[in-house]
Amino acid sequence: MPITTAARFKWSDGIKTFEARKRSQSRVKKIAVELLAAQVYRIGGGIFLVLWADGRMPWQFALPAGIGDVMTGCFAVVVAVLLAQKAPGALRAACGWCLFGIADLVVAVTMGAMTSPGLPHLLAFDAPNLLISSE
Repeated sequence: MPITTAARFKWSDGIKTFEARKRSQSRVKKIAVELLAAQVYRIGGGIFLVLWADGRMPWQFALPAGIGDVMTGCFAVVVAVLLAQKAPGALRAACGWCLFGIADLVVAVTMGAMTSPGLPHLLAFDAPNLLISSE
């Protein structure tokens, strides 16, 4: 008798654990979708392209930063929809989007430093990036 009671207890614990895990996974996915959707503001990085077209920002910074930000913001919507629909490959798309967003940030900061007056200024000597300068 005690063995069957213990076995029944373990079985019910397993079901409870599985249900709790399922609920926590759905919460995590919901948070992931909301975090991705919150990155849509990066579309506003298109202002760098507008400033470049107006001649107030060097192309060496504006093109990679502006295009990268707009693409990251647009892909955030697509990846959030894929995750919300639980589409096959959605997690892979989310990981790729994260890597792309991080690479975009690194490129933008690096190009910003390289086109602004200061020690790492290596590009755009004729028209430095005065709008993103720390001096």
